[in-house]
Amino acid sequence: MVAKRVETGEVEKLATANAFAFIEEYNGRVYLSAIFVRTSLRGQGIGSELLAQIVKSFPGRRITVRSLGERVPFFERLGFVCEPERRSRDFFVLRVGPPDKTRALKSAP
Repeated sequence: MVAKRVETGEVEKLATANAFAFIEEYNGRVYLSAIFVRTSLRGQGIGSELLAQIVKSFPGRRITVRSLGERVPFFERLGFVCEPERRSRDFFVLRVGPPDKTRALKSAP
């Protein structure tokens, strides 16, 4: 699988013939806004491969994703860590990568 990176302002789309993802960079942070795999091809590792390519595209960067609860295990299998304290009513926040330095500074005494 080869993903191509299409830059459209601050929103980027990583795309293949069967899957795509939207990535946003905002204030130096990276957010995975959406990842989609063609329904007929789910369960074949395509989404996992695409997500691995996304992580490789931002070496040493922290990537944040907001996910529905039913999708949390998918992200956890790929190294994302759920932050239950940041959960909203319908969504969970998951992160992969180095610690968020700005958040650590805010919580320091």
